[in-house]
Amino acid sequence: MKNQNMSSHRRYITFYALALLMLFFWGDVRLAQSQSIEVSPLLRSNAAQTASFANEWNLSLENGRFQSTSPDFSAGGVVDFDVSPDNRHVAILRNSSADESELVIEIINREGITVARHEGITDVDPADPSLKLYLLAGGTVVLRDNIVTFSIFTHSRGFVDRVSNSSGSPDGETMSRLISSADGTQVFVYNPRIIRQQGFSSRLSRLNIEDAAIENLFVDGSREILNLTASNDGAFVYVLLGDPQNNVELIKLADDGTQLASISAENAGSGAYVQPEEGTVTFFNQSNAQVYSIDSGERLANAFFRQQNIVFAYYEPQDNLVLAITGQRSDRDGRIQANAIRAVDLNARSLIHSRDLQHTFTFRPEDEPRMHRNGPNVYQLLGVTNAVRITVNR
Repeated sequence: MKNQNMSSHRRYITFYALALLMLFFWGDVRLAQSQSIEVSPLLRSNAAQTASFANEWNLSLENGRFQSTSPDFSAGGVVDFDVSPDNRHVAILRNSSADESELVIEIINREGITVARHEGITDVDPADPSLKLYLLAGGTVVLRDNIVTFSIFTHSRGFVDRVSNSSGSPDGETMSRLISSADGTQVFVYNPRIIRQQGFSSRLSRLNIEDAAIENLFVDGSREILNLTASNDGAFVYVLLGDPQNNVELIKLADDGTQLASISAENAGSGAYVQPEEGTVTFFNQSNAQVYSIDSGERLANAFFRQQNIVFAYYEPQDNLVLAITGQRSDRDGRIQANAIRAVDLNARSLIHSRDLQHTFTFRPEDEPRMHRNGPNVYQLLGVTNAVRITVNR
């Protein structure tokens, strides 16, 4: 009798465990089915619009024709444009209507009103591929009018001066680039690759706007600068370095050039997305994305999508997820061919996928794609054409 009771008790426990397992499994299936990613175009057409900036300000430049929607205005003979860090103004570089040999810089607000103008810009070739306009906070405009030369214009002084960022290498160098902090307190220029007989090097400097002077901050003797990111207040700058073997390292510097932290990607050839205000970097390579704390080196999250190629990845701590675009990417052509948007829900530890996509994003040289959080679980990829809104349902 005792053995019969024990056998009956075991059967009851087994049945109860199976019931719990089925309930848990069914709950997981329902959860997975309720999770999804919706991808919706911001624009009705597939026109060459650059929805590069927050608040859905859509801008385009095609064959010299500049177009803005919301607000609506346009201009012809435009060579380049840039938008201020606070998204309130756009600067355009265009041919002068009075003198075709001159260029004009105009700063236009969100109502389509020109609030500043810099005229009489000569000795500049509009067809020069190195020509690049940068609009900084406070109305300062910097024009790269040669491979290593920058002209500075401020709201109060107009043209300030022209400054060279040449490394002096007799073997040559690639185009100098510029970034600034969102508040405009720090402006950095850098030589991504300086060619030397024994290889190449790179250099980071600070540009003093008022004095039109350059101060060297950081030099690497054997690696190139792949990208540069500044914190909003300019207190820190993050230098992404790559060596000839495609090893990638991120270095955090103070604004005086002091090295504060560094972290290396586990895989050679990794892409990286730096989020200064979160203190994180997301490295992505093939099917894997890993999020690290820059200061501590701790790995905060890992996302793995089997047999998928990640071309962009982003960590959102407020929603506790990793969002990724899979497909193919060419930085040389400025093109992302997306086949899906995917996410890892770090709370539920589950994978979420959009439907298959055939969507092409393009981005201008030096305008790295970046993600903007519109609200809880709602995002927009910035710095690209054919922008989309990404909604994660979970």
